[in-house]
Amino acid sequence: MFYFLIFLAIAIIGLEIFSSKQNKKLYFEKNLTKNWNKIYKWRWIIGIIFIPISIIEYPMFGTQNTVLGFPLIIAAFDEAGRDYVGITTTPFAIINAVIFYFMIQVILYIWSRFIIKTSNKTKRFR
Repeated sequence: MFYFLIFLAIAIIGLEIFSSKQNKKLYFEKNLTKNWNKIYKWRWIIGIIFIPISIIEYPMFGTQNTVLGFPLIIAAFDEAGRDYVGITTTPFAIINAVIFYFMIQVILYIWSRFIIKTSNKTKRFR
């Protein structure tokens, strides 16, 4: 499970890099909706608002233990309340924060695909 989460984090980071590049092109080449452009201009502030989501706590599968952090595990807590942290705690917390900071780029990219798809359909039927 731990290795799957690391792979998931790497895949999300790659998707965010791709989305960032595509969004920058779309912003300068095409004039999408006013709302999309407005959110794109404020993406840095919205990214800061998303950072606390990376520190969620959820139960570990099949046990009474809970873990903190998604997609990378920052800390683990057993049923007695003892915490398990290590050398990866700080780097994983930073990576999680970066992932959620740039999550708005993925959301904007998906939204732009819908906008372009619907605009192409309306042009076709005219």
